[in-house]
Parts: sequence; C-alpha cells; structure tokens
Amino acid sequence: MRIIKRYISKGEGYLTLVPTEEEDYWHIYNLVSNGDIVRSATFRKITKESKTGVKDVIKKKITLTLKIVAINYYAGEFLQLSLKGRNIKENDYLKMGQFHTFNLELDQQITIIKQNWDSFHFKIIKDISDPTHDSELAAFVMDEGIAHLCFIKSSITIMKHKIEKHIPKKKSGAEQHDKAMEKFFETCFEYLVTVNYDQIKCLVIASPGYVKDDFYKYIQDQLQRADLAAFNKRSNFLQKIVRAKSSTGYLNSLSEVLSDPTIQEQLKDTKAIKEVRALDDFYKVMSKDPDMVCYGQKHVFKAYEDNAIQTLLLSDSLFRIKDLSQRKKFNNLIDDTKKKGIDSLIFSSLHSSGEKLNNLTGIAAILRYPIPYEDEEMEQSEEIVENFRVKIEEREEVEDEKSIMGDDEKLEAERIAKELEAFSLDNLDEEQKQDEDENL
Repeated sequence: MRIIKRYISKGEGYLTLVPTEEEDYWHIYNLVSNGDIVRSATFRKITKESKTGVKDVIKKKITLTLKIVAINYYAGEFLQLSLKGRNIKENDYLKMGQFHTFNLELDQQITIIKQNWDSFHFKIIKDISDPTHDSELAAFVMDEGIAHLCFIKSSITIMKHKIEKHIPKKKSGAEQHDKAMEKFFETCFEYLVTVNYDQIKCLVIASPGYVKDDFYKYIQDQLQRADLAAFNKRSNFLQKIVRAKSSTGYLNSLSEVLSDPTIQEQLKDTKAIKEVRALDDFYKVMSKDPDMVCYGQKHVFKAYEDNAIQTLLLSDSLFRIKDLSQRKKFNNLIDDTKKKGIDSLIFSSLHSSGEKLNNLTGIAAILRYPIPYEDEEMEQSEEIVENFRVKIEEREEVEDEKSIMGDDEKLEAERIAKELEAFSLDNLDEEQKQDEDENL
C-alpha cells in the first residue's frame, strides 16, 4: 500500500492511497464504513446515439464521488472488494443520487473521506505505512495429492496456491503410487522455490503421517543440484523449514499447526502467534478456573470497571459495526487499557484465532481476580433488542436503495460538496486524472 496524501484534523479529513497488492483490500475494508465518502476512477457503460439513431455502448473511465451504502469483501483464492454508493457530485455521465459500485483494482488511486477517524483507523494507517508488516510466516499444508501454500500476515492469511493431483492407492500398485507422489512432490517444490524468502522467518510444512517427512527428504535431494544450491545459500531456505503435524492437508488444519509449541517458539514475536497464544491461554485458564475469564460486552466492561482485566482480546469485527457510538465505545476501551498498561490484542477476523474469538462474541478477557456478575436475563434481553434493531436497520437500508434521492439527501449532498471544496479535493481530481493519463 502506498499512501499518497493525508489530511486529518480533529477526526475529520481524507486519506488518498493506492493498493499495490491484494492484501491491501483488507485494510481498505477496515478503513471504509457506510456513510463515508469515497472518490476514485472507475469504468461505467455509456450509451451514445449517433445522428442516424444508432446507439453504441462504450466503457468510459470517469472519476466519481460516492457516499457508501454497502461494502462487500470476498476472501477466496482471489481477494475482491466492492464499494457501492450514491453519486454526490455532479457528473456528465451519472446523475446525482444514482448508484454505482467501485470494484477496487490494484494500482488504482482511491480517496477515503471520513468525519470520524479514530484510533483504530490510525493503527491501520500506521501498519500499512510500515514496510515490515509483510508476511513473516509461510505454511505449506499437505497430504497425498493435495497441498495448500499460504502466507500468514499481520492481518490476514492468504492462500496463494492450491495443488491437486490424483495419487493411485498403494494396493493398486506401489510403483504407480511412488511415481505419482514423485511427480506431486516435484510440482509442490516448483511452487515453493518461486517464493521470496527474504522476510519470511519460517516455512512450516505440515501433514498427517509421514508425507511431510518424505517431502522434506525430496527437498534435501533437490537442493544438492548446483543451480538450487545457490538459491538455498542465498535464502537460507532449508534452515527456515519446520515440520509439523496436521490432521488434514486442508487449510482448516492451520489453527492446530500454529498451536504447535515448536512453531510458536520459532515465531514468538509475530502478531499471528501472539494472537494464537493469547487465545490458547484464555481457554487454558477457562478450563482450570472459569471464574478467571469472561466474554461478552456486559461482562468484559464490568471487569474493566473493576480493574480486573489482565489481558483483553478484541476482534476487529467490532470496529466495523454500523453503530458509531458502539465503535467509539470499543475504541475508548482499547485506548484506556493501553494507558493503564493492560495487555490488549486486536484479532484479525481472517485468522483462525479471530474466527474463534468471534464465536465468543468478539470480546473476551483473562482476569486478575474473579468478579461477581448480575443475572444473565438482562444481557439476553439486550441481545434480543440489539438483533431486532439490526434487522430494522437492514430493512431500512434496502428500502433506501429502492427509493429515489429525496430533498433531505439532496441537501446533504450539497453540504458534502461544499466540504469537499474545503478539503481542496478538486485539485486531487486533477492530479489523479494526470496520473491516469500518464499510465494510459
């Protein structure tokens, strides 16, 4: 990610940046909220009619300013992020209030304008400004005929390659089975040597049974070749490999691999391992003495008020909820705990540890001492009311999308347009257009 320009004063302002790799979409997803204003270049189908009445549809690159109403992030083999919003700035090709969707692309400049930049957003900006935030751990989870190569970054686990090959059963012929495995190992090795290992501290090769050991022996044999010996010496490839046991060759085994004490010792200073260890500690304490842990908003905030928190665990999903007052409450909690010297960790929802924490309501704590709690009925009733409120908000959003732009929204759009002028963002438009023309 490249940060081009930044102007933020008293929580209001804009950030102009350029995503340079797919993982940057996750950071943008965490920065943008519904109601924010986003400006970027995009393609839109334009219908032109000739003098003879012939209509022609062309794709034209234009710059739009949208007030965001929906954000969709897809984390599969390829990462995608789309931002849907209403146009709030006059344009020759899109009327005020019309909907459009930005499908983000790499190396495409984007400006995010917010009225509520907070400490969570500033932490993200700091992370993406740090060149050392890239992958420190690579994992190769495999079994006979299946393998997954992934990179574990500070905020996200990315699967880069999936390798599949049919392996005949040994009972149908040991020779055919061995030849197929040799070919499978060859393909796996070809993928591994294409990785840049300069920043990677450790490559974990995990599998059930002896597959990982057989593959490791294959790697040792291959590195005896003169051309690969130089690669091994330059990258310390063989020394960075750690073998671990997994129950399957699929990514769902990654969490158990990261819980391996050997792996944790190798990567004890990385963010992903700190999260795994903290969650492991939470479960260990809970199994020994349930009164020494708590989870759920009501119980954790009660523990904070009683100064009983030793370690605070928060999911980043809590900082993306629609309710601004709720988001501020979690930001204040993080800020206050850090001031008091309390260990606090924000878990990424795209790590296995973050998924587990989300199953515990997204907020939990290890305590210094046990504290008493009130009746659970009040909390349950609050959850019912909250679920009902969320459903009402979702229904209202759907109705808003179906409706045309009303007078109040037009006034709001005019107000925002004046604010954009105050930020001198029209100059950014000119600079962005020049950059786009140069890249064409």
